[in-house]
Amino acid sequence: MDQGTTSSRLTIEKLDKLCSYDEFLDQYLIPNKPCILPFELVKEWPAFKEWLPALDGNDDREADDFLDPAFAILATRYGNHEVPIVIENLREEEDSEDRFERQEVHLSQAVAMMAEAKKTGNARIYIKDWHMIRQERMLRSDTNEPYTTPSLFADDWMNNVKSEADDDFRFCYAGSAGTRTVIHRDVYTSYSWSTNIVGKKIWRLFPPTAKTHLRQFPQNANSELARGVEEMEKHRTAGKLKAISTGGVGWPEWKKAMDQCHEVVQESGETIFVPSDWHHEVINLTDCISLNHNWCNSCNIKSMYKSMCEEVEKTEEAISDVRQMMQESDPLKWQIEWTETVQRIVAANAGWAWEGFWDMVLQNLENPPCEVSTIKS
Repeated sequence: MDQGTTSSRLTIEKLDKLCSYDEFLDQYLIPNKPCILPFELVKEWPAFKEWLPALDGNDDREADDFLDPAFAILATRYGNHEVPIVIENLREEEDSEDRFERQEVHLSQAVAMMAEAKKTGNARIYIKDWHMIRQERMLRSDTNEPYTTPSLFADDWMNNVKSEADDDFRFCYAGSAGTRTVIHRDVYTSYSWSTNIVGKKIWRLFPPTAKTHLRQFPQNANSELARGVEEMEKHRTAGKLKAISTGGVGWPEWKKAMDQCHEVVQESGETIFVPSDWHHEVINLTDCISLNHNWCNSCNIKSMYKSMCEEVEKTEEAISDVRQMMQESDPLKWQIEWTETVQRIVAANAGWAWEGFWDMVLQNLENPPCEVSTIKS
């Protein structure tokens, strides 16, 4: 599978020097434009010193059958953390339901499984959505954290939590070469930033104007999303990307999506800013460890509100038969049960419902995440 860049695709700007907050706000945040920020943004992070061992003659970061030694350091430091993993069974067909398996294990076990999988070549394993900071703060009172939120992203409403027990959107991702995240949009059109500590990734991003073209049935916003560029390009080459009624598999507007595809390779030490409502696919070209936040502030809160409304409406439509049953069983009080049911499903599917959204807004009005002097310094 060719996972390299394609010169014909649109590129993402790489800044060779760190910009000020005002420049970031005016040139990227408000215009909703992606960019790659330089190592200068995160050069003081302890992670770069503590997780990257000096290589000796027995280490080979490029070897296909050996896991990057930084993973062993993670396992030693955070081995008792519970982490979600995705196991890709390479012996199964790509379109098989058994190709991917999800588990939750201790980090030490996940790293051991990953190392074994690299030796055998039978699987690829990806640690995803690991709440490293939240777990570390709950497990240790004297924790020395591996990073601090960069000042450009300090106005972060989603992670300005009331207590460490509250859920957050701060994650560590750690995967072997070839692991990936399929095309998706971040939760409720939130922003995201991601810093590579170890390894190299390729990002493919699609702006909001391309989102209908990514759907199997462009006129149906709830139809299946394309999973990945390589997979769709194989279908295109085979002439399959056309209406199902004409013998195709759907996605008749895929070429329109690709005409707007932005592609960039992210190196170790670089940080990518992913704007609101941009769909994206990420592939680890080497063994990779990254630190990531989903975040929002006043610049994209309207978009998040609109996305919440759409998610509630979609859920209500999906379980409309349940609504009718509630109305018939209790004509006077069904609205309360109906609202509670919808919100419970929305929270389960997306991590948040209206209660969480308005709690976040209130928390940030009463306790702003940062001072103006912090983000402008």
